[in-house]
Amino acid sequence: MLSKTKSIIYCYLTTAALTLALPRASKANCAVETNYLNDPLRAKTFIELFIRIANWAAGIVAIFAMLFILIGAFQFLFAGGNKEKVDQAKRAIYWSIIGLVIALAAYSLLRELLQILGTDDPIEEHLEGE
Repeated sequence: MLSKTKSIIYCYLTTAALTLALPRASKANCAVETNYLNDPLRAKTFIELFIRIANWAAGIVAIFAMLFILIGAFQFLFAGGNKEKVDQAKRAIYWSIIGLVIALAAYSLLRELLQILGTDDPIEEHLEGE
């Protein structure tokens, strides 16, 4: 019984010693250079950040618009002649197409907004690093 207790204590002490020693040993061998996190936004100015967010949002809107066009099409197919369901499907398709047009026009809308804000720089200058 005593030897079992001694072996358990020995295992705990060995684990504790390794836990304390290994991080120090790994730090002793590391290079001087420090790794920094990369900038996930990749934007140097507010305008560049605004352009990236607007482009991202336009892409998400376009994906959802296409998804809702498909949902409206399936609603139309499975309406079974029910006038109310057919009208609901037509409205879903109609508003989805409007959302898709807005998403596709976002690039020119963004360009116009930047001109209104007083920045004459084209969008391509802000996104050169992609």
